[in-house]
Amino acid sequence: MAEAALDFLNGADLRSLPVAVQADCLRVWSRLEAKRAAAEAGLVGAFGACGGAEVDGQRSVGAWLRLFTRCTDAAARGQVAAAHRVREHCHVRSALADGAISVSYGRWIGEVAGRFSSEDQQGVEEILVEAARSGALLEDLITVAMAAMRRLRPGGLDKDEVQRHADRGVTLSKTLDGVGRLNGDLTADATALAESVIEALAVKAGPEDGRSKRQRRHDAFAEAMRRLAGSELVPERGGSKPQVKVDMDLHTLRRLPGAEHAEDQWIEQRLAELARRRMDGAGTRELLSDQAAAVLPAGLAPADATRPIQTELPALGQGAVLAGVGPISDGLAAALACDSVMTPTVTGAVDRDALKQMTDEWLHTHGLCGTSRVISAESHTRLQRSMLRWAIEVLSGPGGLASYLRTRLLDGPMGTSSIVLDAGTDDRTVPAALERLVRRRDRRCRFPGCDHPPELSQVHHIVPRSHGGATRLWNLLTLCSFHHLIAVHTWGWHIGLNPDGTTTATGPDTRTLHDNDPPGNPPPRAT
Repeated sequence: MAEAALDFLNGADLRSLPVAVQADCLRVWSRLEAKRAAAEAGLVGAFGACGGAEVDGQRSVGAWLRLFTRCTDAAARGQVAAAHRVREHCHVRSALADGAISVSYGRWIGEVAGRFSSEDQQGVEEILVEAARSGALLEDLITVAMAAMRRLRPGGLDKDEVQRHADRGVTLSKTLDGVGRLNGDLTADATALAESVIEALAVKAGPEDGRSKRQRRHDAFAEAMRRLAGSELVPERGGSKPQVKVDMDLHTLRRLPGAEHAEDQWIEQRLAELARRRMDGAGTRELLSDQAAAVLPAGLAPADATRPIQTELPALGQGAVLAGVGPISDGLAAALACDSVMTPTVTGAVDRDALKQMTDEWLHTHGLCGTSRVISAESHTRLQRSMLRWAIEVLSGPGGLASYLRTRLLDGPMGTSSIVLDAGTDDRTVPAALERLVRRRDRRCRFPGCDHPPELSQVHHIVPRSHGGATRLWNLLTLCSFHHLIAVHTWGWHIGLNPDGTTTATGPDTRTLHDNDPPGNPPPRAT
């Protein structure tokens, strides 16, 4: 009869059944599982007591099960052990036989009752079984068990915790190909901490995330380890001081005392350098690119003026934010900055009017403005993009205007030497200063629909370095570890940066996802 019922379910179109019928089947299935466990416990016990295994020439019931039911050693041992546990707890077995509690509840009650002294086990088991029969949830059973523990075993929890602490341990084994297996016995607090971290990082990353729960938990563990290693808090790396990141915009720098003189001085130096390079036969692109400053010929290098010092930017102490916490007081910010690594960053925004004037000036100089020779809208857009790229290269870097003003107008950590904001393909990593610039621009993972924070994301080359992709701002995006390592580099998704600042992700099956929320002001379009 039981096989006939299972044959019916296996052959039926279960999706065609009403949901209410499916729910009833699942509830009945749970009761059948409970009754099966009770019956199996009795049958395995009777088979062992009657010497059934020896009759067939087997040394144990487990060996008999392995041979005659074609199961593994582990399954046979588990079946015998489970049957033994059920037979040990008469109240649990009775409830299972009635289908009043589930198999998992019965196993839990048996394990909890076993933690009490032998004279109290039966009473505690009976109380928990009756509560479960009455519909108590696991949380309610835990409350009952804790009350019994405090009354019948004073100090028992402390003793259990001491024992679990003594039994704690983690082993990590590796195969020849580097694949590892992690096993451990964790204390209660370590278990809660691990569960909290892993579950927080194991959520689905979007509709394209097809990982199983088990795979997501693995990737969450790896992400937690990656963040810990990146935080420089592990002892082998000597720890790290707080990092204070100070953002200042170029417009603010240009309004500081002495900025106008310093800006004129920088322009004179650049003009002198351009004149020298023009005499050396450099072309237009070479003249506009930001190359390392060289020693100027005698008579062309302008005299350096006295450097004004501004010890504090306007409103520098306001609006402090602690990563992962939120806004903090100026007092706490000052305390963190007392012994910290301070990183100044100069930001800027595209002035559309200035870009239009610069483009019009270039067109007028080349005889393409106000004449019959009108360039197309596509060419005009391409020209503006080139103007922006050239302007970035001229203004950034150790010899750029932003660095020149900051190092001459500010003192202390705010006036430290610049770091090159770009690197050639021979460098193995993205320079730290350029990475900071990418993170401040993107403000989150740029895969459509993902809001992973930028400080916990990774920098991705849109055009891979292996294909000649440059380590430049326009070829870099921030992606979380899932979208970077799995979606892009494992599953084959491609993500591109659009002219308006949005992104488009294309899957290996040509499915596309669009991001309609650019992180900043989009570059201008030609009309």
